[in-house]
Amino acid sequence: MRQGFTLIELLIVITAVATLASLMMPAVQMVRRLAIATTCASNLRQVGLSCVAYANDWDGQYPAASRPYGGNVSAANSDAWYDRLPDYLDGPAAVRAMRCAGYRPPAPVPGFAHAAPKSFKLNGPLVDLPGQPRHLLVQSVPKPTELLLLVDGVCGVKGMGQWSHAVPSCVTDTRHRGRVNGLAADGATLLRRAAPADWPTAFVWDSTTP
Repeated sequence: MRQGFTLIELLIVITAVATLASLMMPAVQMVRRLAIATTCASNLRQVGLSCVAYANDWDGQYPAASRPYGGNVSAANSDAWYDRLPDYLDGPAAVRAMRCAGYRPPAPVPGFAHAAPKSFKLNGPLVDLPGQPRHLLVQSVPKPTELLLLVDGVCGVKGMGQWSHAVPSCVTDTRHRGRVNGLAADGATLLRRAAPADWPTAFVWDSTTP
């Protein structure tokens, strides 16, 4: 009775396994991408609902998009969303909740500890335009299911990537293959958009839009 495999049989088995692996790889990658997008959307909703909870505690005011410029401002006395919301996100879990599952944070930069490792950004034009208040009022939003509150953005180590507020130029679709996860001002409605030629028209950025 023959024992073991011949070389030809072994090569056939190896070839069959390699073929099956190559056929399965796209499906595995697709499942992985779906899992990342789903986790990203779930994290966005957590942060969005914490914004709503914050507004309920502070007379209908959403947290600020960023820390005030100048002065002696720290996490302890800041009204920025990334400083205030960790208390609503179960402390240590806030670090994971404030970023997309597909985001890989860069190395920390001295002096910018508050800028990383988030990938989500609060809609800056809501409160950062000249003459606008620091805190958007819930009752001032005409269509809370359409207005952008948070979006998955570019968070690098310098330039626009450092900041916690979003403008159209910092939106990125690279983590979800041409789509972007955003969240509406109601804190629950997902605003998933395909990559357009012009990001300013993809989302409703201005809270005064009727």
